[in-house]
Amino acid sequence: MDHRLSLRILAAAFSIVFPHLSLADENDGRFMEAIRRMDAGNYAGAVDFIETELRRAPVAEDAPAYALLAVAALRAGMDGKARAAAITALADDPTLSPAWTVLEKLRPAPAPWAAADLPEKVRGDADSLLPILGCGRLDQWPKFAVRGCVNVYGMYAARLTLTGRPKRAERIRELGTASALKYAFDCISARDFEEADVLVDLAVSLQDGNDPSKASRETQTAVHVLRSVIDVQKRRYLHAIADLEHVAALGHGRIDPELSDIFARLLFTVYESISWEPETGMLRVADPDDFFDSGIAEAMVPALKPGLPYGMASAEEDRVTCATALITDGMHTQLRQPSVDSIVRDRLRKKNFELPVKVVLQMISLVERGGGPVRPEMQANVNRRIAQIEKAMGGGSDIPDATLDAFEVAKRAWALLPR
Repeated sequence: MDHRLSLRILAAAFSIVFPHLSLADENDGRFMEAIRRMDAGNYAGAVDFIETELRRAPVAEDAPAYALLAVAALRAGMDGKARAAAITALADDPTLSPAWTVLEKLRPAPAPWAAADLPEKVRGDADSLLPILGCGRLDQWPKFAVRGCVNVYGMYAARLTLTGRPKRAERIRELGTASALKYAFDCISARDFEEADVLVDLAVSLQDGNDPSKASRETQTAVHVLRSVIDVQKRRYLHAIADLEHVAALGHGRIDPELSDIFARLLFTVYESISWEPETGMLRVADPDDFFDSGIAEAMVPALKPGLPYGMASAEEDRVTCATALITDGMHTQLRQPSVDSIVRDRLRKKNFELPVKVVLQMISLVERGGGPVRPEMQANVNRRIAQIEKAMGGGSDIPDATLDAFEVAKRAWALLPR
């Protein structure tokens, strides 16, 4: 079947399912007689004609013909035949929208009709194929069916590759990948991060050798962006920054402004993880040296004991007091407060790294929120603070993992901001 006729059959099928589309003219090859019969309302005659032609001279690329058969059988009231033809078409090409439309109109599919109505070419796949393709389009499938359908896409892609149709296989693989990633995004929107994690892994499994780097640039970007969101939520912070590095590498080596919200979310989540248990929101260690004060009268903070810095009140106040200290640092003399530099040096002398790392993360957050390239003086300031911390750490072995991870994220996040 030549390419022009294949497209013509699809157009005709669309015109039957969607009557506002014009029907094909009468001069396009062996299946045009079926289209004429359908145009005249003789759907049973169209079914007979298509089935006779397929038996008389099977064609290598017959999926569009089966899609047309599915539409004709549906209009003729032959539901079992319509369902079998639609699934036969989709077994070879899951992109055929007319076949999907037929299945959607016939849902739910009763089980007994299954294999007996299918041609021999796909009957062996009936057990795995029918329960999944019989549900309808991927983005309409219930949660329990989605994982199976992605595997079916992979199965078809593998079969097409083995039968010498690599281009078609790649198209099917891309379709399955895009569908899985779309559903993963929907799961993230519904805060079902566990299912989203599984679906992203399944999308990766469809790539050649389970290697996402062999996918298109768009697919790679989608995989790593979704994974970064999932990794932040599941507290895999080093994985999350690695995901964003992959995304940046696919572009110009810097974080794209469109990912600002994800980037900011990672920074403040990592910041809070230094002193606060993510699961409970409780302090890891009640050490006043890990926090800034705000100068607010103690009477206004009854939950705190006298002399404790206000940053210990909550994770949010921890971030706010640190940001305030940085923003007002030039006024420390008038405010009769020590400078941020002097506080950081004091903590580094004590081998207390929590507050210095928080300062670096907060500085990066302020730069990121400001937008645009990093100013030279800010770049020098952040670089200096990072170097101070690295020197003071000196390979120490008693530094909490949360602090070490946060510092690693800070250094790598800093490298992603535009210069």
